[in-house]
Amino acid sequence: MTLVGRCRRGKGALAVAVACAVFAACSSSEPQRTVLAQVGTEGDLGVAPTQPPPVFPGGDLSELDPIPTEVSNPSAVPTTPLEYDPRILMVGDSVMNAMEIGDPDAIDTYIRTLGWIVTVDAKNGRFLDQALDVVEERRDEAHDIVVLMLGNNYDGDADAFRRDTMTMLEVLHDAKRIIMFTVPLYQDNRQEVNDVLTELAVNDERLEIVNWRQIAENVDGVLGGDRLHPTPYGADVLAQLIVRRLGKGPFAGPDVTLPRLGQAERPEPVTDTTIES
Repeated sequence: MTLVGRCRRGKGALAVAVACAVFAACSSSEPQRTVLAQVGTEGDLGVAPTQPPPVFPGGDLSELDPIPTEVSNPSAVPTTPLEYDPRILMVGDSVMNAMEIGDPDAIDTYIRTLGWIVTVDAKNGRFLDQALDVVEERRDEAHDIVVLMLGNNYDGDADAFRRDTMTMLEVLHDAKRIIMFTVPLYQDNRQEVNDVLTELAVNDERLEIVNWRQIAENVDGVLGGDRLHPTPYGADVLAQLIVRRLGKGPFAGPDVTLPRLGQAERPEPVTDTTIES
């Protein structure tokens, strides 16, 4: 069997100077939705709004998100059969898109380097119900681990958000781990999103909630001026959070170690991975 760890779309040249625009998308048959979108990018890739250089905290943020016990001392290469399929499907919105900016990007630098094979489907302005359609279409690409960055776009209907999230969990019935994130309160009603996710995680042990809101709102230089989209440094921190939650992938080299949460210096990335077994 051969698995190729470059399951992603091409990036093309990115425009680095961007603006944040708010627009309404509505129809006579649907409630109005206000979407925070980003413009000025090629290939519909989202990037953080133009802003001053971030202020790096310069310290270890691990106490804000401790490494779970089961991945704190990962082995170099696990024995077969593998505990988890190394192929990860990531579905999200423009916040996830921010992790795909640059070459190498944050996903290359932190997640692929740790021995995971990643497929990303992220689109600006995506709501959870729209992501549900994507996951249903890409069900064959959803294996043991799925990462979802959703809830930043939210129409204020907590009951609908709860139903759609529960449906997402049902569609992903074969997944062993589903990672989602609390969202920054750039609008007050986003606390409803966080409450729903926390509630559902109590009843589904596969659902793991990473407290992105806490870190994003309390660490200088993580969020852009719109209080939602991550800076390049924030995109790195978000990728660090994901891989620290996952631990080392099944095919990580023996010298690869988990990143220190909040580190500004980047390790050498893995730009392409081919796995044969």
